[in-house]
Amino acid sequence: MKNLINWFRGQTQTGRRIAIGSTAMAVLSLIAYASIPDANGVIHGCYKRAGGQIRVIDHPTAQCDNNESPIQWNQSGPQGPTGPQGPTGPEGPAGPGGAKAMVYMNLNGTIGRCYNGVTGSTTGNCGFTVTNLDTGRRSINFGFDLRSHFFSLTSEEVLFEDDPITASHLTVSDFAPTTLQFQITAAGSGFIDRPVMVLVF
Repeated sequence: MKNLINWFRGQTQTGRRIAIGSTAMAVLSLIAYASIPDANGVIHGCYKRAGGQIRVIDHPTAQCDNNESPIQWNQSGPQGPTGPQGPTGPEGPAGPGGAKAMVYMNLNGTIGRCYNGVTGSTTGNCGFTVTNLDTGRRSINFGFDLRSHFFSLTSEEVLFEDDPITASHLTVSDFAPTTLQFQITAAGSGFIDRPVMVLVF
């Protein structure tokens, strides 16, 4: 050690700078080489059996001493198993738009075409019931409450008819909330039967 000090004192100022720079580069190289954790994300350490001290090492460059036991752990643990499926969420609100019911009624009061938006039916009478109350006056029982819905009726005109349709009246009562009653009036004939299209929204 004494010889090294004497050698260092005997160097020129430039030589001393070169020696110091070389030493610093060597230290930086050692720091850059260290890899904690390693390429697989594992941290290596040594557990001293006598006192219980733990120290982290740069494995495999560094090794545990004879009185130490090697230990290791992951920086991030392995992925756990998939958890159980959660309970079914509440039903969402009804979407906007589409018709709840459509009925095309023939001149004689029978249903020609229909659609029931509640059941999805498009065959037969679609679960609807038609009642002929009188000439030009009929009712349709849709099977669901109509009071919170909009509805419309379109009646067919007869080409070159002397008595054109002047009014179509639709009602739903609290006593029969699933039933729509309507009547059709012609200018000179009073109540009159016509094919109609009824829509419920």
